[in-house]
Amino acid sequence: AKLNAPAYTKAKLAVEKANKAIREHSMVFKGKQANPAVFDAYLLMARAQMLMGLDAPASEALNTVARLSGRAEQQLEAELERTELLARQGNASLAEPLLYEVDRKGVPKKWGYWVQRIRGRMAISEQDWPAAAEARTKASQLAPKADLRARYAFLAAQLYEKASEPDRARTLYEACLKAQPRDYAMLLEAQLRRSLNGGGVSPKKRYQELHELLRELLL
Repeated sequence: AKLNAPAYTKAKLAVEKANKAIREHSMVFKGKQANPAVFDAYLLMARAQMLMGLDAPASEALNTVARLSGRAEQQLEAELERTELLARQGNASLAEPLLYEVDRKGVPKKWGYWVQRIRGRMAISEQDWPAAAEARTKASQLAPKADLRARYAFLAAQLYEKASEPDRARTLYEACLKAQPRDYAMLLEAQLRRSLNGGGVSPKKRYQELHELLRELLL
């Protein structure tokens, strides 16, 4: 987020509040943190720092949770966040073994889409567009909410276009539309790009699709 932008200001405030919570509510006995809420504060702080572009301190905060939290699911959440941070930085060589270890421990079904999202990021960093599109497709299928299913399907479709697979791109744009994206710009672009992809679609059907899009724009 840009300096002075609303998102940056909110993230900065979140970091300040998290730091205050850690300072004021820390309860260390025999070298162990006895207040689990402190680790929630570390997670909040790390996510806010990532929004601010402060990747190094964010990674440190996530590492603290992964090493010291007494809750296995919270440790796993921190490890997934840290792995995705590395993948986003384009460091697939470090992200891959971390993701393998997380997978080995077992990931709850509710986070299956998150694992696929990370795999997609790693593939993008290596410019493996088919693998990235496949991972985004799986993320869309596993996502728990319709808006996430729409978003990941839309991203998968774009990646299939980049991989020169127009038929699969069309299928994913259709999946995006079926999930009814909340973002109106995404809805319109998905409608348009669905019609521009797919070699086996009849001219009549393409005309109908474009006519529907025109009507949408004129509403």
